[in-house]
Amino acid sequence: MTEPLVCISVLNWNKPKKTMECIESLRALKYTNYIIVVTDNASTDNSFELLQLSFPEIHVIRNQTNTGYAGGHYQALNYAETIGAELFWVLNNDLLVEQNTLFCLAKHYLRHSGHIYGSVPFFNGLPQSITLWSVNNGRVDFDSKLAVEDFFATNGQPLATSEYLELANVHGSSMLIPLNIVEQHGFLDKSFFMYAEEIEFCFRLLSKGITSHLVLSSRVVHESGGSTNDNAKTKQIMSYYQRRNFLVVLRRYRGWPFYLELQKTYFKEFIVRIVKGKRVDRYKMLGCLHALIGLMGKRLSNESLS
Repeated sequence: MTEPLVCISVLNWNKPKKTMECIESLRALKYTNYIIVVTDNASTDNSFELLQLSFPEIHVIRNQTNTGYAGGHYQALNYAETIGAELFWVLNNDLLVEQNTLFCLAKHYLRHSGHIYGSVPFFNGLPQSITLWSVNNGRVDFDSKLAVEDFFATNGQPLATSEYLELANVHGSSMLIPLNIVEQHGFLDKSFFMYAEEIEFCFRLLSKGITSHLVLSSRVVHESGGSTNDNAKTKQIMSYYQRRNFLVVLRRYRGWPFYLELQKTYFKEFIVRIVKGKRVDRYKMLGCLHALIGLMGKRLSNESLS
C-alpha cells in the first residue's frame, strides 16, 4: 500500500508520562511514513525538557501560554504544511494506539477519499461509551444518536458487516484529516478553547457535504483526562467549557428555537435550585450565560480559580 505522509499531532499539558506512553505506542506502528509533533501547552512542570530528552527524533513545540485544544493542534498543522504532509492525525495523549491503527485509517482514506476518519476508542477491553450522530439528507440527525458500543459484541468484535460507519461526526481522540480538506474548509474553531471543537468541525464539514467515517478496524485504547488534571478546580473548568461549547454547537447546527428552549430549561432549573436553597453549579450556569451572550475563547483557567 502507498503510504501518504502523515503528521501526527499530540498535545501535552503537565502529563509527560501519559504523553511518553502514547509516543512509545506510536513507535510500534506498522505504518512507517509519519512525523510526530508534540505541542506542549505551557506546562508548569518539566514536560518540555523531558519530552525533548526522551524523544530527540520528534518535533516538540513549546508554548509560553496555553492556547487550548485547537490552538495547540494549529501549530502542529502549520508544521505539517511546511513538510508537505498529506494527512493530519489528531491524537489525544491519554491513549495507546495499536500497531495497525494508522494503517487502517490510511487504507480507508485511500479507498474512500474526501472524508474525516475516526478510530474506535476502547476502554477496559470494550468500546468506550461515546455519542455519535447519524446523517439524514446531508444534515445531522439529532434525533438519531448512536452509541458506538452497539456496533460491537461483548468480546469487542464488530457486529457491523461494513468496514465503516458513515456518520455526522467521529470522536476527537483519534481523527485523521486530509490536508486538502483543511485548505478548502478550515480547521478547528480556536474560540472553543477546549471541548466540542471536533464536533463543531465535523458538523461544519457535513454542512459542506463532507461526512465522517468511523473505521471499525482502527482502534485506540483510551483513558480520560490526558491533558487535564483530576483536581476539583479542573473539573469545574471542564464543566464550564463543556456546557458553553455544546450549547454553541446546538445553536449553530440545530437552530435557535431548540437552543433557546434548552437554555430556558437550564435557567429554570438554576432558579428552582436557588429558591429551594440547593447547591447550584455556578460554572455550568456561567457556561449557559456565556453561550447566550456569545462570550467565547479562554475564560477560565486553573489560575483564575486560585
